[in-house]
Amino acid sequence: MDEVTLRKGRARPVWAGHPWVMSGAIAKVAGEPSAGDTVLVCDHAGAWIGKGLFSPQSRIRVRMLTRDPDEEIDDGFFRRRIRRAVDLRAELRLPSGETNAFRLIHGDGDQLPGIVADQYGDFLVLQITVAGMERRRGAFAAALLEESSARGVLLDPVPAIAQKEGIAGEGGHLAGEELPAEIEIRECGVRMVVDPRKGQKTGHFADHRENRALVGRLIRGGRVLDCFTGTGGFALAAALGGAEEVLALDSSPVAVAAAERNAALNGVAGRVSCERGDVFRMLRSFLREGRRFDAVVLDPPSMARRRSDLARAKRGYKELNLRALKLLEPGGFLFSASCTGILGREDFDLMLREAAIDAKRDLVITHEAGQAPDHPWPVHVPEARYLKFRAGRVS
Repeated sequence: MDEVTLRKGRARPVWAGHPWVMSGAIAKVAGEPSAGDTVLVCDHAGAWIGKGLFSPQSRIRVRMLTRDPDEEIDDGFFRRRIRRAVDLRAELRLPSGETNAFRLIHGDGDQLPGIVADQYGDFLVLQITVAGMERRRGAFAAALLEESSARGVLLDPVPAIAQKEGIAGEGGHLAGEELPAEIEIRECGVRMVVDPRKGQKTGHFADHRENRALVGRLIRGGRVLDCFTGTGGFALAAALGGAEEVLALDSSPVAVAAAERNAALNGVAGRVSCERGDVFRMLRSFLREGRRFDAVVLDPPSMARRRSDLARAKRGYKELNLRALKLLEPGGFLFSASCTGILGREDFDLMLREAAIDAKRDLVITHEAGQAPDHPWPVHVPEARYLKFRAGRVS
C-alpha cells in the first residue's frame, strides 16, 4: 500500500480526529497512488495514523477512513458503515408515518466521505463526490438497497466537484427500480412532490425539516414573505400554520413551479402566491413600495465556498437581513438561515446584530437551531455544522 507522510506540525488535526488531509500538509508520497486508491497516512516521524482514500487532484488530498491498522477497506467495510447509518435513522424514527423524506447517508457525519444519499419514499438519490467512492458506486447501490427500505437508486451527478476529483461525474439509474419523474413525499405531515432530476441538489432540502415545522408553529395569521422558497417548504409551513397570505420568491422557474404545485397539493394555493425574480432586487422594490409583512423567511443558497469569498458573503447576508428587518411590522418574526459552512455561528450572529443596528430595529432571538439530526456532524469537524437558523421577534 502506498504511503503518505505529513509535514512536521501538520498531523495534529488528523491525530485529533479530523478526517481531511489537505494537500499542503503532505511532505511526501511513497509510491504512485491513483485517484481512489487506499493509502497509509503517517506523521513526520513515521508513526502510523490510519488509512484513507487518495485524491491527487483535490485540495483535500486524503480522506481518512479508519485508525485501525488491521481493518480491511473492502465492500464489507463500507456495508457496515451503511448499516450503522441506517440504524441511526431508525433510532431517529426515520422513516415514519409523518415523514418519509430524509438523509440516509451524510458523508463524514456517517464516516462515508463523499457520499450523500437522500431517501424519498421508496427511492434513493445518491451523490458521490470522492474518487475512491465513485469507483465503488455499484457496490454502494447494492448495499443501500439491501440495508434500507428503498426499491431503486438514482445517481445524481455533481459535475463541478467531479471535475476537481478527476471522476466521470455521470448520473442516471444505478440499481433497482427506475425512479419516477416525480416522487410525492411527506415531511411532518406536509405533502410535497420532488423532482430528483431537475430540482436543486437531490430534489429537496431535508436539513430544514425541524425549522420548517417551527415556522408552522409560530405563524398565526398575517402576511408572510418566504425568500428563496425552493420546493416551497417554509411557505407551506406558514400557510398550514395559519398565515392569511404567503408570498414565495425564487429565481428558479423550476422552484417556483414546484412551490405552486405543492401549495395546490396541500390545499393552500389560494393563500400562497409565487413570484420569480432576483430576491435582493425584489426586497429593495418592496421597500420602495412601502410593503410590510408579519414574518419574513430568509434561506439563501450558500454565498461562499472559499475563505477568499467570505467577506463578500458577509456583506450579502447583512444586506439581505437589513432589508428583511425593514419590511417587518413591529412584533413580526424574522426567520434567518445560512448554509455557508465557512461562516461560523458567531459571525452569523454578529451579522444579524449589525443588520438590526443599521435597520434601527430591535431583534430578540427566540430560537436557535441548525441542521436536522439526520445530517449529523462529527465533533472533530466543526465546519460540518454548516446550517445556522435563527428565529427572532422584531420591534
